[in-house]
Amino acid sequence: MNKRPFAILGAGNAATALALLLARHGRPVHLYCIEEDVMRDINMNACNTKYLSGVKLPKLIRAFADIEQTVSRAEIVLIAVPSFAIYQALDLSLIHI
Repeated sequence: MNKRPFAILGAGNAATALALLLARHGRPVHLYCIEEDVMRDINMNACNTKYLSGVKLPKLIRAFADIEQTVSRAEIVLIAVPSFAIYQALDLSLIHI
């Protein structure tokens, strides 16, 4: 069965830990990431050294810089950003689904 991904807005420690939990249960996860180095680390090295050091991430986790690409096919969208970034993350005018 081809499962639709979960989308998580954020790629910090909480978002990455949540993605890890979902992926360990066989769910693909798309992380919305605004930091180029973190996105590259997740996609190329299967880890998030900056926020969850020492943890190998399953290949089911992919990071994207484009919010529309992150959420476009998602079954569920979760928000895991710091409180100061919540308004920007919830600016739905940025997302055209």
